[in-house]
Amino acid sequence: MNKVQPTINEDGTETVTLWGTTVDVTEKDSFTLFKRDFRVIREPKAKKTNSKSTKVIKADTEVLNG
Repeated sequence: MNKVQPTINEDGTETVTLWGTTVDVTEKDSFTLFKRDFRVIREPKAKKTNSKSTKVIKADTEVLNG
């Protein structure tokens, strides 16, 4: 199995060009071209840090006698 890295286009699609043939590989892990199997290798996405979902906000609590 051969490994290829896709090109990300402006509209969000991913394509691979081999031997003058362009193949759309959006949401695909592998494909076959000219009786050869290819695996799509993507870069891992970076994890978000310091986002609202990862921060824990602690509220000050007061005891009110009333």
